[in-house]
Amino acid sequence: MLRLSTWVSVFALGLSGLVVGCDGGAGGYDDALLAEYKRALPQKDVLRPGTPGNAAAMAMAVGEPAEYPPMGIEPTQHIVRTVEDMIDILEAVTATEPTVYKSETKEFVWGPFADEDNDRDHVEGGQVLVYIKDQGEEGDHDFRYVYALGRMVDDDLSSLRPVIWGGTNVDDEELGHGSGITLWDFEANRDFVAAHNPDPEYLTEGRFVAVYGKGPAEDNPDVTHTIVAATFRNFRDREDDQAANLDHLYGRVEDGENTVDFISMELTADMFPEGSNGETEAELLSIDMAFFNEGAGRAEVSVVGGELDTSNEVSTMLGEECWDPALNRLYFDVTAITPNGDEVTAENEGAEIDCGFFALDLDTLGVPSLEAIDPAHRAALADVAENGIGN
Repeated sequence: MLRLSTWVSVFALGLSGLVVGCDGGAGGYDDALLAEYKRALPQKDVLRPGTPGNAAAMAMAVGEPAEYPPMGIEPTQHIVRTVEDMIDILEAVTATEPTVYKSETKEFVWGPFADEDNDRDHVEGGQVLVYIKDQGEEGDHDFRYVYALGRMVDDDLSSLRPVIWGGTNVDDEELGHGSGITLWDFEANRDFVAAHNPDPEYLTEGRFVAVYGKGPAEDNPDVTHTIVAATFRNFRDREDDQAANLDHLYGRVEDGENTVDFISMELTADMFPEGSNGETEAELLSIDMAFFNEGAGRAEVSVVGGELDTSNEVSTMLGEECWDPALNRLYFDVTAITPNGDEVTAENEGAEIDCGFFALDLDTLGVPSLEAIDPAHRAALADVAENGIGN
């Protein structure tokens, strides 16, 4: 169980260290040490999942494209864009020379620097800074390195508000391998902007948190596993009509010749906006899918709750689909489950046997899903995404 409560004291100590650190200058470190600390920041090649590339374009040219892959791919790509935006900010700040290095406490600080390029929520006199601390290999902490990005105004540390937090364990032998957690607190950012700019262009709402890891399989060092568990709560960006709550698991297994990518997600959304009861209710949409070599694959979908809870005809909707390497549909089935447990075929095309390797369900094939995550870990991620750290 991740000891999330310990992060509060860790970051509180770190931010108090900034006050002391800003009185001094950077020195006493070499390029190798600096590179070691910067490796503690999230890496795009770890957090970016594999998804169909050229195969997706092929699917638009021949045959009937599979219906379910975009339902998993598009939210995954949204998460990737969110993460990469965050990484770009961290990398831009740390691309400069550090402002402070404290050898006694093993901390680097960059900034505060003028936040001149942030047009969408510009704050007059706004500044940003990044902090990275090496907590050491020993001790009662989940991660060796911790980091934060904060926003402040006019060198006033009392205005400092951390908006990105994280912790990392890096693999000293293999670049890009390791584990970590990262939080983008859009609510903290909104509070900061509201205090200093009453009329921003727009502000993203909610919070995003992800736990991730990349490394060799326990039973085979030639196989590499990448896995990311991400949670959005009350998330709304400029183009979103409704706030979204999303739990998401994605990853990749690769052996040098072949890859298997998997996506598992649960999204709370109104799936039947023109429902028979005339009210807007949110259902729980669950999607699990896998791709072999970014092409052939299988998806399993279910919809429960919301309006279905009050329906006299359907209590659950289930869908299955498989596709070929060009993402052309081979098999498609939608089944409605009635309140008394009867199964009614709503739509069917092809035969499951045509799916080849993916004729077996994903659970039988051993494809990871959200259901395999310890409920306590999922609850901890949801709590951070809903409430932030230290709230």
